[in-house]
Amino acid sequence: MIGLTGPLAAAGFTILAVGGIWLWQQQRNLAARLVVHPVPIVSVDPARVASLESEVANLTQRLGLQERRPAAAPADLGPIQMQMAQLATRLDARQDADGTASQAADARIAALEGKLQGLETRLATAEKQEQTALARAGRIAALAGAAQALAAGRPLGTIPDAPPALARFATVAPVSYTHLTLPTKA
Repeated sequence: MIGLTGPLAAAGFTILAVGGIWLWQQQRNLAARLVVHPVPIVSVDPARVASLESEVANLTQRLGLQERRPAAAPADLGPIQMQMAQLATRLDARQDADGTASQAADARIAALEGKLQGLETRLATAEKQEQTALARAGRIAALAGAAQALAAGRPLGTIPDAPPALARFATVAPVSYTHLTLPTKA
């Protein structure tokens, strides 16, 4: 066993030396293949990008407020926001590309503007649905109150869009069965 340590150490050293030389040559080959090209400067209007970012932040805030309100059918905008974040990240990554990067940036900005329009439409629809639901809830509450007042023989109060036959009992109590059967004092 003692006689084998010398040859094994020499073989290990030889393998290590050959591997080091091979790595050194690979590094030189890789460095020779890498040619530094100047990166063209892509002109993107920072004011336009800042304006779009401001609009996105404003709409995101409004959408967050809208989603926190109780609504009949809340919309899930998480995937859209994730897509917008991915698009913004990809837009930043593409700014260092060749001469066509400016056209690609304009296309991305147009896509963001399209997304903004879609978000504005969805937000307007959600707000309209909320207003409709609130108006309906108010009408249902008024009708429930009128039904209780009618059962108690009291004036019904103001009912939105009530027909004239019902509206005349807003301040005057309707005639009830008990009023008709009570003996009158003469």
